[in-house]
Amino acid sequence: MPASKQAPKSTAHKLELFEYLRRPLMLEALAWLDLPPGGHGLEAGCGIGLHLEPLAKATAPAAQVTGVDLSHGLLEQARALVRDKGLHETIRLEQADLNNLPFEPGSFDWVWSVDCAGYMPGPKAALAAGLARVLKPGGILALMAYSSQQLLPGYPGLEARLNATSAGQAPFKPTDPPGDHFLSLPGRLAQAGLHDIRAKSFLAQFSAPLDPMSQKALLELFDMRWGAARRELAAKDRDLFDRLARQDSPDCILEQPGYYGFFSYTMFRAHKPA
Repeated sequence: MPASKQAPKSTAHKLELFEYLRRPLMLEALAWLDLPPGGHGLEAGCGIGLHLEPLAKATAPAAQVTGVDLSHGLLEQARALVRDKGLHETIRLEQADLNNLPFEPGSFDWVWSVDCAGYMPGPKAALAAGLARVLKPGGILALMAYSSQQLLPGYPGLEARLNATSAGQAPFKPTDPPGDHFLSLPGRLAQAGLHDIRAKSFLAQFSAPLDPMSQKALLELFDMRWGAARRELAAKDRDLFDRLARQDSPDCILEQPGYYGFFSYTMFRAHKPA
């Protein structure tokens, strides 16, 4: 996200809603990652700071976490969160570009990034090499991103057509090299000299009856995921999507008594040679 003086409250609110849906999944991913206690870690692209506290808890005691983001506005939100949680002695925040991190080689025991480094444009091997540069020998690089969903049960054709739009494929562009797609990342990590590369996907699952917060967050996710994509649909599909994805619609899919949906995140974990 480009730098700004202040993060729009709507952006922070959307991120907080989405975090409500994915928080159990993130905690499961952190447990699988099994970061070593103590040491010093980097969150690359920390946004408004929603993962800083879980990272600090997962690596306690004596953990130190540095969060970086390019957006001044998002960092202001993160600083407020750190103050509110009383974590200012454990967590520090800096404005930085992930393509040019202002840290000495071997500064961190681990680097974690969610929905940021794995999505950034440009050659992924060069980005991975830049992240690996700031890792200590034997350090862990963990890159994680949203990877799939089935959220419109009974309408697989509509969901497929939404996903096939240029907006539905974003941030990957049809002109990007296939090897720079997030799910092609293991090859780029190997090119960057990393080894012991492992992958695992984690599910966030939702079943009726949905609590009001889950309904609100899922409707927001529909808009984040496909709001721009709907403009590329034929009129018939656009009308159907609107009827399914509006809370005030009698056909709102989240109100169906048998509703079930999920989305997945995929993590790639790699080590820097000792």
